[in-house]
Amino acid sequence: MPRKRTAPPVRAENAKDITVEMKGQEIHFALGDRRYRVRGLQKNLSGQQLRVNLLATRDGLVHMDTLDLCQARCRASFVKAAAMELFVEEALVKRDVGRMLLELERLQQERIEAATAMAQPKVELTDAQRAEAMKLLEDPDLLGRILADYQACGLVGEQINKLVCYLACVSRRLDRPLAILEAVKNMHAASEFPRTNGRIRGFVTHS
Repeated sequence: MPRKRTAPPVRAENAKDITVEMKGQEIHFALGDRRYRVRGLQKNLSGQQLRVNLLATRDGLVHMDTLDLCQARCRASFVKAAAMELFVEEALVKRDVGRMLLELERLQQERIEAATAMAQPKVELTDAQRAEAMKLLEDPDLLGRILADYQACGLVGEQINKLVCYLACVSRRLDRPLAILEAVKNMHAASEFPRTNGRIRGFVTHS
């Protein structure tokens, strides 16, 4: 008669017993007698996704899967499978995954902010440049000057559309930039799309 497979005992642990260690691109968690290794966090540069390779081990038992921790269904599937493979209660693995998720979200946000800071270097103006910019900003005929510049670039007419495009383009530095939706009612209107491209082509990608 084959011997029945038994589970290694679950040791008591402190609810705050968690260790986090960075090893290159890997993140290692120790929670009680469970060990977790996370790979691929650096590839997630959007707060809407947290797809990683997650390895769980306990007393020589192993479970590994690749999943998006932002997806509740994926987390539930991992918890069920890992609990079965490691011979622990699902509630325990569920708590482990929740604690790791919070820590990974914090690390992910730090990396996103660091990448954003590198992609958008700070621009310092000289006193002369700042004075010239303020003079333009305080000009009572600012809108007229913007329209004149558009006309000098060869874009004539459609004053309102040009100003709307200008405001949308300069709003890119705001937390919630404006967006433009141009409706096309007929084939003649479709031919106007190059003009929209012309209105925004003069804007640089940095301020």
